Amino acid sequence: DRKFENTVTFSAEQCEEERAALEEQWRKSFLVIEDLVEETGAACHDTTCEDAVEEERATEMPPLNTERAERIEEVRQAQIALVNEKEKLDDLESAVTKLEQVTRETEDTCQNEELGSEYLEAVRTLVKSMKNCPGLTGAVFEIPAFRKTVDLGVSLL
Repeated sequence: DRKFENTVTFSAEQCEEERAALEEQWRKSFLVIEDLVEETGAACHDTTCEDAVEEERATEMPPLNTERAERIEEVRQAQIALVNEKEKLDDLESAVTKLEQVTRETEDTCQNEELGSEYLEAVRTLVKSMKNCPGLTGAVFEIPAFRKTVDLGVSLL
């Protein structure tokens, strides 16, 4: 037999009291746990928060969706305008290229006309000088035939 120094020995009456206290504590604990389970279960099934959030979303989303649709339409219109402006830019670039080409051709033509003008001015000066020469009243000046004809776009008559 072993003996423990801190061993407490209860009488039958004390054991009955301890058993009754333990059963009472067990019953109270069980009731508290049962209440907690019911509260937790009710909280788990309570949709008040979700309902409030859904209601808020339902009232706030339509204006946001409308605004989003308006912004999308604005972007679409801006894209169309950008394409139109790009086409105009392409047309302008093409026109500038043609203008540069015509300008070069005009410069070349003007250089040739300046040379021709110099010769004409020299002939005019000679003709004026010859007016003062006696005996040239019967002189005939014939226009030589050109080897190649060129349309200068100028009418002489």
